Amino acid sequence: MRWVGILLGLVAVLCVAFVLHLRTLAASPDPVFVIEHEIEIAAPPEDVWRVLTDFAAYPEWNPYVLRLGGTLEPGGAIAVTIAQSNWPKPLTVHPTIVTLDAPRELRWHGSALTTGFLETDHYFRLEPLAGNRTRLRHAEEFRGWRALRIDNEEHHQHTRAAFQAMNRALAARVGDEQ
Repeated sequence: MRWVGILLGLVAVLCVAFVLHLRTLAASPDPVFVIEHEIEIAAPPEDVWRVLTDFAAYPEWNPYVLRLGGTLEPGGAIAVTIAQSNWPKPLTVHPTIVTLDAPRELRWHGSALTTGFLETDHYFRLEPLAGNRTRLRHAEEFRGWRALRIDNEEHHQHTRAAFQAMNRALAARVGDEQ
């Protein structure tokens, strides 16, 4: 019976080591990888911001974020339903808004299962350009143990294509509302 205690102790030590490893991966200032897409929109940042933060209207125009609801404030919990061409069905995640800086940046942070398993920071940065135009940088930073396993070109291509589709639809929506 003594060996059972030793075995359980060893398993406990390994579990603690794995959790500490996950937390180290999550706390890293450098993401495992970043997927991004930029677009110039023929409208000022305030117009782009108005459409971007009108969560209730997302189902009307957004091919990537099918639904977005929750509290639009720093620390606000939101529910985001997203779809990509390589997924069998849409996925709903429950991140928290960490930056709401009108009309410059909207950022939310999500975490799957436990801290360090999969951490994501999804953000939209708006930069004013000459001629009442806006550069929109749409990106997601991935951290954690699972990020190490999904860091492949196929994943990057599908997610980048989804961002591109959303950004083009956002530009069209802003143009329709002017």
